[in-house]
Order: sequence, then C-alpha cells, then structure tokens
Amino acid sequence: MKGQLFEMFGFLLLSIAIIGIIVLIRLYVVGGYGKTLQTLAERYESEDLKAGVNSIFFSTEPKTGKKLSELLGIAAYTRKKDIDFGPIIGTVDIVKELEWRFDALYGKGKWYLKVPPPKITTIQVLIILDTSASLCDDIEDIRNNLPGIIENLRDRYNIFATIYMLPGGQLK
Repeated sequence: MKGQLFEMFGFLLLSIAIIGIIVLIRLYVVGGYGKTLQTLAERYESEDLKAGVNSIFFSTEPKTGKKLSELLGIAAYTRKKDIDFGPIIGTVDIVKELEWRFDALYGKGKWYLKVPPPKITTIQVLIILDTSASLCDDIEDIRNNLPGIIENLRDRYNIFATIYMLPGGQLK
C-alpha cells in the first residue's frame, strides 16, 4: 500500500512537471516565435516594396541606356512625358516605360504616378509615407497636421505638394 501511494505521488509530480514545462514552452518559445514571424513578415513586405521601387527606377531603358530615374527627371524638368533623343534613338515615352514595369511588379491599378505635375510651381514637394506597423500610430497626427503645414508653406511660397501613402498597414 505504501509503495502504491509513493508511485501515485511520483506520477502526480511527474505530470505536474510535464504540464509546467509545456506551459513554459508555450509562453516563451512559441509566443516569441510567433512575434518574430510577424515582425519578419512586416519587414519583408516593407523591404519588398522598397526593393521593387528601387529596382524599377535604377533599371536601364534599353533604347537610351539611361536609368529610368534619369528619364523621369528629364520628363519632370521638361514637363513632357515623351522625351526626344534624336533620329537614331527616337522618342521615349517615360510614362509607358514606367507603367509596364509597375504593372508587372505591383499589378494594374495598384500604384499611381503623375508626370508632369498638374500645376507648375517654383518648388515641388513630394512626401512618401509608408503605412506599415511602425508608422501606424503616427498616421492620425500626419492626417491632422500635415495638410496645415503644407497650406502654411503655400501661403509663403509657390509650392505644389503631393503626398503618397504606400501600402503596408491598416489605416484608421
């Protein structure tokens, strides 16, 4: 009888120890692993977007041998989407060049680019914001304060401002 009692008590202690180990593993190892995967997924999405945009703007247009960022700069400066490189190279439509690349990377209708700007001004301000988890708590402040800042600048200077909010999080 005494041996059976010690055996049952030993089994009870072993069961409690195993349950405790399972709870600790669940709380510390699996919980941290889940958070790490979420952080990695958010970083991957953000880095994927940056890498995609950079790869497009730093890719070379085959007819001219110029980077698309250079061609976009020329188009913005001349305020024309068609850039004429003479009779040998011909005309390059920067909008079409960018469109097919962005459509292939992000999908048709999931991006926006306007060249040239709709209003000719002395100063052009381009603000690009991501809406990933790291910025989501600031979105409300940006929404409330940034338009006022831009209006104050417009009162003093001849500026045109464009704000782009890139996908990557939930807007409130």
